[in-house]
Amino acid sequence: TMSDKPAKQNVTGRGSSLRIVSRFETVRRIDDEEVINDPEYIESLGKKVATEYFEDSSNSVVSENNSPDVPFRYSLNPYRGCSHGCSYCYARPTHEYLGLGPGLDFESKIVIKPNAAELFRKWLTDGHRKGRAVEPVMISGVTDCYQGCEKEFELTRQCLEVALDFRYPVQITTKNALVVRDLDLIGELASMNLISVAISVTTLDQSLTRIMEPRTSAPVARLDAIKQISSTGCPTMVMVAPIIPGINEQEIPAVLKAAAEAGATRAGYVALRLPLTVEPVFLDWLIRWYEIPNYDGMVWLNQLNPWFCAAWVGCLITGLNMMPVGQLDGGHVTYTLFGKKAHWIAQATIVFAVAFMVYLEHYILIVMVILVLLIGTNHPPTTNDKVPLGPVRWVLGLASLSIPFLCFPPQIFKVIQ
Repeated sequence: TMSDKPAKQNVTGRGSSLRIVSRFETVRRIDDEEVINDPEYIESLGKKVATEYFEDSSNSVVSENNSPDVPFRYSLNPYRGCSHGCSYCYARPTHEYLGLGPGLDFESKIVIKPNAAELFRKWLTDGHRKGRAVEPVMISGVTDCYQGCEKEFELTRQCLEVALDFRYPVQITTKNALVVRDLDLIGELASMNLISVAISVTTLDQSLTRIMEPRTSAPVARLDAIKQISSTGCPTMVMVAPIIPGINEQEIPAVLKAAAEAGATRAGYVALRLPLTVEPVFLDWLIRWYEIPNYDGMVWLNQLNPWFCAAWVGCLITGLNMMPVGQLDGGHVTYTLFGKKAHWIAQATIVFAVAFMVYLEHYILIVMVILVLLIGTNHPPTTNDKVPLGPVRWVLGLASLSIPFLCFPPQIFKVIQ
């Protein structure tokens, strides 16, 4: 029997236990179940995964973006991949462009750019010659520039030395206290207002750090880094990122208070995002450490088929008047735009929603559609909100308010609690 699920290893000291094949690869390995049932094979998978380093011979090191969601234009990443092993890291999919996986590969196969400082110097020289406008360069972006290997390779320090030579502004984001090694350079750059540093502090709970960010600095070490950096006069920021509902959101006030006392003058946050192949890595981590049962049967909100969502929204805004407040259903606007067509649009999307749920055997969600059907999809919106609804429609309308809870399995609420 063959399985095309990501290969899982019982590894220690890593954020991911999955070997996910790059989505760009045309050849992929599929584990044989007979081999997986071999006890000796399973035992070998429990060993620690060593970190490997590969040299990158790129001709450039500074990348440019024009996304309105990214608060900087230029970034410099002296490494690709990150040994910190944060299960939630949004940069994991970038490893797939190298033909490597976003799971274990991302944190155990690190690409280094030994000529990063030389390429940075060339970029600055070319920019000066071409009259390019001066904008800060973010050192980091899709890696942590102070991950463990920086202690050996010192690529980030070399880039800071280049920035100091050119008197060029830079920004640093890290969650590793190794940054204090370069206080001398940070202090000099800060004296000319050419640097700012952001330290990521996701939690003050060391036990959570050890499983969520297994190879990063302890929270107390990060707070000490904030204290030492701010003492040089460098603008220091704390990043509470990511905020994970039910995991670390309750710590936000405490983190901000501790960071402020340490000397941080600004704060920022990023909500948890699970783009592309980050999702299976994070959910695997969640299952392993929070022991959520029946994972294969779960329905997560971001996995819902667009037709399913369309049916839900379409039915609720087509003028059902399940509550005597027109502002709550948007039916007036929809009915004005589509007239009676709004009814068959809603009915069609319901058919797609039912087919989707039956196909995936998520029968509990059919309760949602039944509630909507019982309310009725042919009741046109009125212009006054005074149409008598009757006790039956009131009960059904109130029952329909449970729809959002049906989209989340009970196991998720167990984690939040």
